[in-house]
Amino acid sequence: MVTHSLFGSHNKQMLIDGDFSGATTPRVYTGSANLTGSSLRSADEAIVRITSASYHARYSSAFHKIRSACGG
Repeated sequence: MVTHSLFGSHNKQMLIDGDFSGATTPRVYTGSANLTGSSLRSADEAIVRITSASYHARYSSAFHKIRSACGG
């Protein structure tokens, strides 16, 4: 597993924990791509889908740590 600083990375994350196409397994999408049509279609970016409740919980925890550190 690769570890990194919570505040030293530049990636985007989308966490889904509801029904997604009939599946309820929590999902994480993460990578360098901006979530715009042009970036997703024509830019040289990477995005990964992780289907795992435990990874979803870890990404959610990291998000809340960052949000808390920013005063949110």
